[in-house]
Amino acid sequence: MLHHDLELKKKAPKLIPHDLTAFDHWRRLAFAFNMLDQFAADPRCLQWICTTDESWFHVYDPRPKQLNMAWLAHGGNRPQIVRRQQFCRKVMLIPFFDHQGLVHWEFFQGVTINKEHFHAVLERAHKSLLLRRAKVRRNKSEYLLHMDNAPAHTSRLAQDFLKDSGWQTLAHPPYSPDLSPADFLFPKLKRLLHGHNFQNIQNLTVSGPRPPEYHSTAVGRLLPGLDLQMPSVHPI
Repeated sequence: MLHHDLELKKKAPKLIPHDLTAFDHWRRLAFAFNMLDQFAADPRCLQWICTTDESWFHVYDPRPKQLNMAWLAHGGNRPQIVRRQQFCRKVMLIPFFDHQGLVHWEFFQGVTINKEHFHAVLERAHKSLLLRRAKVRRNKSEYLLHMDNAPAHTSRLAQDFLKDSGWQTLAHPPYSPDLSPADFLFPKLKRLLHGHNFQNIQNLTVSGPRPPEYHSTAVGRLLPGLDLQMPSVHPI
């Protein structure tokens, strides 16, 4: 009766990361309108934004079920694959990039980024920015750093360094990964890594000797036009 007479369907609820308040929605809207106003006033404003974030990458990340789907003839048996677990060995990538590409990038192994670690990363990224971007050397005050509201990013240590170094920051509404370019970069990057078993951290980060097939993997593609030699992995 529920299906045929009332035409009802039973569906599971949609899971969402956070339940945003009305004020959170207003801040997202205000941020979006502010960016549109800046772009309307000067379309070149996007060229002055540098984005950063962090994400873990595993030595082996199994291909999701959706990527293993195959076309079959009528009555054909679906393919079988061996179930494998995600390797616990992993490394954290912290990239800084703008419209021209990567400005600075680092890998960290076996460590969670706290305010001290991020402060040290900012110092090195600042030097890379001055080295790689001549326009920043000419007019640093117009260059904007965009990052989310992670505790390491909003700590007094990081904010004091940004202020002393002349960095301007771009506000980011809370719980808004759809407004962060890095949250579009990482899923695409990891999708290219699905199913590759890199055996060790060195092959994953492209920082040492590696088989030829690793040259075309995502981390290598992340560095178009730049030296493929990655910085050393920072241990604990």
